[in-house]
Amino acid sequence: MMEIDAKPALSKKRLQYFYDAMREGKFTDVVFDVGDRKYYAHMAMLSACSKFFETNKRNISRIFSDFDYPVIDAVLKYCYLGEIHIQDEHYKHFLQLANILQIDIFDSKYEKAIIETNCLEVLNHSNDPILPEKANSEAIDNFTPLHKSPDFRNLPASALSDILKSDEINSSVDELFDLVKFWIKYDEENRKSKLVEPLGLENLPPLSIEYIVTELLDLCYPNSDCNAFFKQALKAIFENYETKLSTTEQILKNCQYELSNVKKHIKTSRSELSSAEKTLNSCQSKFSIVEQILKHGHSSFENDEATENDKLALVGDYDANVANTIDIYDGKNDRWTLSEDFQLNRSDFASVLVDHTGLLIIGGSGTTNVDYIDLKSGQKHQLKPLNQSRQWPSAAKICRNSTTIVYAIGGIDSYETRNFLSSVERWSSETKTWDRNVAPLLHAVYFHSAAVIDDIIYVTGGRIKKDGEDSSTNIVQVYSADSNSWSYGTPMIRKRLQHSSVAFKGRLYVGGGTTGETYYYLDSVESYDPNAKLWTIYCKLPKPVRALSICFYRNKLLCMAGHNGQNFLSNVWEYDDKSNNWKSLKSLNKGRHYATAHVIPYDSVI
Repeated sequence: MMEIDAKPALSKKRLQYFYDAMREGKFTDVVFDVGDRKYYAHMAMLSACSKFFETNKRNISRIFSDFDYPVIDAVLKYCYLGEIHIQDEHYKHFLQLANILQIDIFDSKYEKAIIETNCLEVLNHSNDPILPEKANSEAIDNFTPLHKSPDFRNLPASALSDILKSDEINSSVDELFDLVKFWIKYDEENRKSKLVEPLGLENLPPLSIEYIVTELLDLCYPNSDCNAFFKQALKAIFENYETKLSTTEQILKNCQYELSNVKKHIKTSRSELSSAEKTLNSCQSKFSIVEQILKHGHSSFENDEATENDKLALVGDYDANVANTIDIYDGKNDRWTLSEDFQLNRSDFASVLVDHTGLLIIGGSGTTNVDYIDLKSGQKHQLKPLNQSRQWPSAAKICRNSTTIVYAIGGIDSYETRNFLSSVERWSSETKTWDRNVAPLLHAVYFHSAAVIDDIIYVTGGRIKKDGEDSSTNIVQVYSADSNSWSYGTPMIRKRLQHSSVAFKGRLYVGGGTTGETYYYLDSVESYDPNAKLWTIYCKLPKPVRALSICFYRNKLLCMAGHNGQNFLSNVWEYDDKSNNWKSLKSLNKGRHYATAHVIPYDSVI
């Protein structure tokens, strides 16, 4: 007897013929009415896929009526061709209908035995309601050999996340991160933004400092979507940062040693020497970032956006009566309230938030007074005074482990004499005293603004003395606490005074103010990238305004209060960087200018 197997293409061609006939209504023997649409089919083909059609023929129309056309069409196509063609948003309903009709979507081998060779293939259909749990267990048991298979690269983020969160995987944390990197690189453009899900942030195990410096920094730090993960990894090593810093230094030394070896042995290949030098530069850059974070503890995380429940406090004014009050925004209930419990009896002061527990009110209208407002108790305490009376100073803080250091910068001695100040004073939460042993500004200045990025203070613009005359400036004066020295930064695009600045996610934002000489009011916000040393225009304010306050609240830029040349403003605007539009929020209780915004804990009593 001669036996010849049919070619696979022949079977597929015949299935396609019946499918086309079904679409055209040829030779069909069953019809289903769903709304105003009719579906024709061949009972033999449907029954071959599921006996449910034979025994429930009269109920099919009713069952189909609960589903949309793309779902029904996809199920019928699967019955004829064994192929699934459906949009992601309909896939769940496709599985539900297939389950009702008792259609086996997966090959029967999966039902009988999900084993090492097919478990990842099953997990790539992660929306299936039945199979993934068993496949997940099999994948965890055989994780080491499986992660190198092609199916591992195709896993959806949710399936990979379920595997990595298991306590039963016998791999080091660093090894797991290597796998995540492998998975990301297969489709880096789309998957890097989804990094957080497979990492399982809730139960983050400790990472080695070597891995953080050499691997995780490249993966997370440039990507805003997973910066939180990078920060969480670093927070886990704060307690013993001196030891960890020593380890980090050793990594840098290893890089330097490797470069010296390369220089000894490479005489002719400039490309290899150049590559080695790039490696050293990369090591040095990584070391610098991690060194700052390890040395200065949580100060690197001071500018995170507000949580869902945090409040916003707007403090200060040119008018002493208004400056005696604080506007408090309760984001949870979307309302502003006015706190009138603090008689500061002065205006034009600087304010700063200390360790999220209290507000420090510094100087103002010809005084050396310093007050502390306890956010938990609502009490005001007078602290040791400044060494120099300061009106319109700026204030900046740097946190090092459990110590907060506050700087009172520049200003004038009083409104009457208007002597410009270049001096800087430093207050410590440990000593509660003001230290004058701080390097003076390069230029005496007032009507300026200050913000901190990675423990570097950026003093922008203001009014300075130039050739014996008052002049506005675009100069940026940069202070390093480590060296106690000032240097010039990249100048701003516009000259500004009576402006506002804020640091957020490693960038500096400066907005509004006036040009000074002509009192032309500005409506632009500039953004500064410290790594590129470059200023760019970020957006335009809703209107030109001086003596305003800008801040980031819940990841959005807010513009509040100020003066538009005619009125003191109570407006609050929120910027949407995606649509490049501003929207109005609830207004303040009073018009203010020369105020500063602080994000404070929700349980603050003021």
